[in-house]
Order: sequence, then C-alpha cells, then structure tokens
Amino acid sequence: MKTLAQIQDELQRAVLGEANRAASLVASPPEGSTADRLHVYQSAYVLRLTEFLVNDYEKLLAYLGDVRFRKMAEGYIKAHP
Repeated sequence: MKTLAQIQDELQRAVLGEANRAASLVASPPEGSTADRLHVYQSAYVLRLTEFLVNDYEKLLAYLGDVRFRKMAEGYIKAHP
C-alpha cells in the first residue's frame, strides 16, 4: 500500500504532466474519463498560477501583451512548478 506522501507525489507529478499513472488515483467520473478529470486539474493549476502572475506583474503584462505574457507564464510555471 502506498503512503499518503507517495500518493501526493504521484498526483503532483501527474498534474504537472510528468506521469500518466496517476489516472488510477482519480475516481472515475459518471461521464468522461479519469484522464479528462485529471486534465481539469492540470488546466486549473496553470490558470491559477498565471492569474497570480498577472496580478503581481501588471506592467509586464501591459508591455508584453496578453498572449506573450501567458506564454511566458506557462514557460515559467513549467520550469518552476
């Protein structure tokens, strides 16, 4: 049996897109798949952190524009989860 720390580590790696095995840790939804459900967490993680960066770096957002800023933010989040 896995420890809580092992489960959390595996789920974190899945949310960061580093592991595919974590779908077994996610309950099967009534519709769709566990992969779809996991994708919701992956998307929400990036969106939340991007919004924090938007709030903290308003002038950089204005300088780069929305598309370039969000691409930069996604790259930063991927490099520094």
